[in-house]
Order: sequence, then structure tokens, then C-alpha cells
Amino acid sequence: MDNESILSEIISGTNTVEKVEFEGLSKPLTLRVLNNGELLELKKMERGSQKSQLTIKRNMKRQDVKDKVEEAMQEIDPAQIQENIENTKALALELSADITRPIYDQLKPGLTTAIFDKIMEISQITSDDLDLIKDFREN
Repeated sequence: MDNESILSEIISGTNTVEKVEFEGLSKPLTLRVLNNGELLELKKMERGSQKSQLTIKRNMKRQDVKDKVEEAMQEIDPAQIQENIENTKALALELSADITRPIYDQLKPGLTTAIFDKIMEISQITSDDLDLIKDFREN
């Protein structure tokens, strides 16, 4: 099998769909596996407008490290982080299941989380790929 054939086979795998039943829905929902380009879009959305970055140098004094951490904590906006999470979930549902944002906004939070979790599972996207997956799996 040549490289072109192998790549075609891999790419066709991203067109894989699964019908999944969710509590609260009368019919199964069709979910498509996300591809690498779509994962990149989710990563960008998750990061959003976060500008806080912590850089600690090896030879920094303890107080300097504490000051840097405090400074970084001041820049964190919990409301912005929550908005980034919701936007990322909404984008994943739109890319995989064609659920538009207006429809997403009308769904119950538990349902959006369940659908998002299933999309991540079938797409084999882990917490190493997307930070917000850690939050869902911990709760």
C-alpha cells in the first residue's frame, strides 16, 4: 500500500459517524469523528483571550516566584474562562453533530456535556489534547 492510499484511508476515518442515544432525546444523535484541523480550532477556542502566562526561571528567589504567581492569578478572569469552555463545547457540537449555537443555547447543560464527552471519546481526543476535558472527567 503506498502513502497516498494510506493517507486516504486515514482521512476517510474522520468521516466515521456513530448514532448515540442520550437521555432526554427521543432519537439517537448522529456524531461525526472530529479531525485534527477541527481539534486545532477547539484548542484556539479553549484558549480564547487568555493572556496570563507564568514564566519561572530556575534561579528565581522564592518571593519572586510568589510575586509572579500572584500577578498571573490577577490576570485570570473566571467568567472569561467559563465563556471559553462553553464556546468550545458549542463548537465541538456544531462540528460533529451540526448543532448550531442557537440550538446549543437551548439545551440542558447536562446534555451538552454528555454529547461533548461522547464526541471527545469517539474522536479519541484526550485531556492531553484539550484541557477542558480534565474538568469534565473530574466532576
